[in-house]
Amino acid sequence: MSGLTGDQTEIVLTLTDGWRIKFEDRAGPSTIACQITGGTLTAINAYGNNPIAPSSYTQVQFRAAHSGVILNQELIRKLLQNRLETNPATGKMTLYDDDDSSVLLETDVFEDVAGAQPYRGQGAERRNRMVSP
Repeated sequence: MSGLTGDQTEIVLTLTDGWRIKFEDRAGPSTIACQITGGTLTAINAYGNNPIAPSSYTQVQFRAAHSGVILNQELIRKLLQNRLETNPATGKMTLYDDDDSSVLLETDVFEDVAGAQPYRGQGAERRNRMVSP
């Protein structure tokens, strides 16, 4: 969307948990040109964070809006501010939501850099990626 004025806004879409946009497969042999235009589209996935899934006999062109870095400011605030506990009995690090009781993120922690010794209250030098419980 270009030339936005007044109270208009761009759409910002971040696809997570492996979600991607896929156009319908075509029979071929001719390739059909498909476009996604305007807004900002990002992904967090195992496909190099590519938000577009391949489909047969299509050529997808994505024309993203020009914008700065997109950050989930609310999650960043929670990571920096909310209650965080490391439990030596379970070896889990838990980040709680704003209510201090709902689990927001959880991960295993280790006492060694190699990740061979689970956390036992001896000190932690490695933290794995935080994931939803």
